[in-house]
Amino acid sequence: MLRSIGIAIICGALSLAAPACQFDETGLPGTSGGDDDPTPPDIDQPPGVLPPPGDDPTCWTWAVSVFDPCDTNPGGDIVIGGGTWTYDTDTGVMHSPNGDETTPSNNLVAQTLGPTARMITASSITISEDGKLRVVGSRPLIIASWSTLDVLGTIDASSRVDEPFSGAGSEPTMCAMAAPTPGQDRADGAGGGGGGAFAGKGGNGGDGRPGTKGTGGTKVEFPGYVRGGCAGAAGGATQIAAGDGSPGGGAVHLVAKTQLTISGMVEAGGAGGGAGLQGNDDDSLGSGGGGAGSGGYIGIESESVTLTETAIVAANGGGGGEAGDDEADGDLGDDGLIAMIEALGGAGAAEKGGNGGNGGYLDKPDGKAGKKQDVGGGGGGGAGFVALRAFTQNVPLGTVSPNPTTIAW
Repeated sequence: MLRSIGIAIICGALSLAAPACQFDETGLPGTSGGDDDPTPPDIDQPPGVLPPPGDDPTCWTWAVSVFDPCDTNPGGDIVIGGGTWTYDTDTGVMHSPNGDETTPSNNLVAQTLGPTARMITASSITISEDGKLRVVGSRPLIIASWSTLDVLGTIDASSRVDEPFSGAGSEPTMCAMAAPTPGQDRADGAGGGGGGAFAGKGGNGGDGRPGTKGTGGTKVEFPGYVRGGCAGAAGGATQIAAGDGSPGGGAVHLVAKTQLTISGMVEAGGAGGGAGLQGNDDDSLGSGGGGAGSGGYIGIESESVTLTETAIVAANGGGGGEAGDDEADGDLGDDGLIAMIEALGGAGAAEKGGNGGNGGYLDKPDGKAGKKQDVGGGGGGGAGFVALRAFTQNVPLGTVSPNPTTIAW
C-alpha cells in the first residue's frame, strides 16, 4: 500500500496543472484513481515484525548520527510536487495543496540530550521542482530515505515575522539557558530587545534616550542533536505595546542511505524582529524594536552528498525591528534570507526610532546590535547551524549559509 502512496501524491500534484496523469500500476494494489477519484488512499501502516538482526534489510552499512535504521521500518516512495504541502510534526499529518490530509510512515525519535523529533521514513524521497514541503509544529523533523533523497524544489523550516506559526522545532526549552533580554520600558525613550542566538550570538538592542537596551542571546556550541533556533526578546514598552521578539528558525535533518542531492533550496531562517509602535507627543515617544529570531538547524547526512550549483542551504538570522517614535510606527526586520546575504534590520519612517540590527549569516554568524536613538532598535538574530556529514561529498563553494559544520564520518 505504501508504495502506492507516493504515486498517489504525484498524481494529486500533477492533476493541478494537467488534465490527467499516468503511472505504471504494475504490482501496485488497488489503484482505482484518476482525476475522478479524489479520495486519497489510507497511508497509515502499522510497523511489521522485524526480521532477525543478521538478516534485517532495514539495517545500513554505516551508522546514522540521529537514529538507528535497524529499529525502523521504512514506508513507500514519497514524491512531493504541484504546490506547497504542509507537514505538522505534532500530529504527523501532511496537508496537500488542496487541503487533503495524508499520513506518511513516521515515528518519534527520542534524542538523548535534545527534544523528541518526528521522523518521516520512506523507500525514496523526491521534492520535485514544482514542490515545496513546509514543516511546522513543536517537534524538529528528521526526513529519512532508505535509498535516495532528491531536493529539486524546496524544504522550508523557516519562521517568519508575518506568519502565525513557526518552523518545526523552533524554540526548544534549552533556549531559556541562553535567552536574550527585553528592552527597558520607558515612555520617554524605551530600549530595543536583544536578538536570539544559536550558532551566532544575538545582537544587543539599542539604547533609548534614557531606556537601557536588552542584551542579545548567548551562542552555543554545536549541539550534536536536532533542535531549532531561539527567539528574540521584545522591545521596551510604554502605554504603547512594544515590538515583539520573533521566533527562531526550525530544524530539519535530511538522511539518505546511498545518495542525497540538493539542487533546490532548504531553509531554516529566523523571523525578523517586530516593529515598535508610534506614541504621541504628550504620552510617549513610541516603543522599542523587537529582537529577531536566530537561524535554525539544517542537517545533511548520507553516504554520498551532492549540492549542485543551483542549491541554496540557509539558516540565517533575522533582522531586528525598528523602534517607533511620536510620528510613525517602526519597520519590521527582514526574515532570515534564503541566500548568502544578511537580513536587514527594520529602517522605515520613524526618524527618532533606532533601526534594527542585521542578522547573522555566512562567516559572520553574530547578529548586529540595534541602533541607539531616542527609542532603541531591536537586535539582529544570530545564524543557525548547517551540519554536513558524508563519506563522499560534492559541495560547490558559495551555496551554504552560514558556513557548514562538518560532522566526522
